[in-house]
Amino acid sequence: MSHFVARLRRLLPCALVLGLFAGVACGGGAPAAAQEWRVNKAKSSVTLQLSMDGQPVEGRFGIYKFEIRFDPEEPADGEITALLDASSISTGDSARDAVLYGPEWLNASAFPTIRLSSASIREKTAPEYNLQADLTLRGVTKRIAIPLTVDDQGTAGKIYAEAHLDPAVFGIRPSAGAAEMLLIIDLAATHLTN
Repeated sequence: MSHFVARLRRLLPCALVLGLFAGVACGGGAPAAAQEWRVNKAKSSVTLQLSMDGQPVEGRFGIYKFEIRFDPEEPADGEITALLDASSISTGDSARDAVLYGPEWLNASAFPTIRLSSASIREKTAPEYNLQADLTLRGVTKRIAIPLTVDDQGTAGKIYAEAHLDPAVFGIRPSAGAAEMLLIIDLAATHLTN
């Protein structure tokens, strides 16, 4: 009997450790996954405002993709990624679009994708948040700060952000214009999970 008790005393700490690991593996105390959002492209827009030859110009991206995981109650767990097709931007003037796609501006043939990827999301005062994101434009990646609004209203949710960009930082130095560019993300979006 004493031999059995001695063996039990040696095995008890191991059993407790295994039980602890099993609890963690089963998700005990794990944070809930951030909500996945679906973008309604028919009611959304992604635009770029800039100056060309001294004239204000706005171009609208026709091809883009967003992956959004965001819970307003746990913004730090959120992730936002955007892929914009640089050659899909349209200003309503084909000659101007051709210049915008060209090497002085977006250089879409060499760098077809503009990528925005969140690094951190912090609540300011809901529904306002501070977004730190890595923007890759013309093959150059820079960390930028972007004011973000996420208005969760069920099927009528909105995600809005305005990113002020210094074109020279991304190698955009046209002969005229481009003192600043403004990337505007205005999405109608619905979260899919609770």
